[in-house]
Amino acid sequence: MGRIRKTTIIKGNHTFAILSIPDIASVTVNLSQVTIEGGHSNYSGGISNLNGVVNVSNSTITDNSADGGGGICNDGGAGFATVSVSNSTISGNSANLNGGSIFNISYGTVSVSNSTISDN
Repeated sequence: MGRIRKTTIIKGNHTFAILSIPDIASVTVNLSQVTIEGGHSNYSGGISNLNGVVNVSNSTITDNSADGGGGICNDGGAGFATVSVSNSTISGNSANLNGGSIFNISYGTVSVSNSTISDN
């Protein structure tokens, strides 16, 4: 018997962004007990949110890279984008230009509670 995992690990092998929420209002994505690791793209390595709602809880976002938003890029360009992070860790991400951990632009809304953001 294998061991029981409490977390799903999604790895990008530093070749693509892990999760991309398209420019469609009213899309909601809930992530819980997930590790997002090793994503890379020009826009965002871990999570790219264009005008959706992303809720991250009890998760880890680590070792992702991009020009902007290594861990998370939240872009409300059309007027609506929300990211909520709770009970999670965002660490070890990098960006060449802006936002190693979280890059929030163009009217996006971000909230972080009971979480650790470090070494980005």
